[in-house]
Amino acid sequence: MTENEISIGRFQELKLKPLNNGTYTEREKEIIKSIREKFTINKNTLLRRIIKPQDAGKYISGEYTSVRGYISRAEDYNDVGDFEDIFETFRLDYNDTPYHSTDKSYWKMEFKTIPDDLKKINLDNTYGKEFGGLNEDINPCTRNGYTGAKNGKVIPEWNLKTEGLRYDDNALITKIENGKIVKQYKYVKENKKWIKIK
Repeated sequence: MTENEISIGRFQELKLKPLNNGTYTEREKEIIKSIREKFTINKNTLLRRIIKPQDAGKYISGEYTSVRGYISRAEDYNDVGDFEDIFETFRLDYNDTPYHSTDKSYWKMEFKTIPDDLKKINLDNTYGKEFGGLNEDINPCTRNGYTGAKNGKVIPEWNLKTEGLRYDDNALITKIENGKIVKQYKYVKENKKWIKIK
C-alpha cells in the first residue's frame, strides 16, 4: 500500500467508511479501487463461499448446480478455526442469516470454476454506484469490494449476483464443527455428482 502513501490503519478506516455513514472523496475512491483491483482471479484460483446449512443439501442433491452470491479467494484466509472470527471476517450477520457468532459449525464450498465462466467474475455487481458499479446491498455490505470485517482482516470479495458460477472437478463441500472437518463431499464432474468422502 506504499505506492498509495497510505498506512494499514488508514486503509482499514477507508475500507469501513461506508459502514460508518461516511462518504468517500474522489481521492479515497481512487485509493480503494487501486488496491482492490490488484486482487484477481484466474482458472487456477481456489474460490470459497460460506454456504447456508440448508443450501448444502441442495448442492449435494444436484438441485443447485452453480454458485451465486459473494465469493472470496481461499488463499486470503485460513478459515478452519474460531467461528466467531469467521463470522466477523465474512460479515455473516446479513439479513436473514442462518448463522450466529456463537455457532460451533458451518458449511463452506471450495472450488475452481470452469474457464468459460471466468468472464462472469467481475466487479460490476460488487462495486456500488460510488465506484461505478451496480451493487445496492445494504450493511454489512461495504460495496467497495471488501468484506466489512472490523477485526483487521482484509478480504476482497466478488458478488456473482444472479450469474451462476459453475464449479470444476474436485470441488469440495465441507462441514466444519469446533474447528474440525466432520463431513465432506467432492464433486465428480464426469458423473455430475457429489460423492461423500468423509
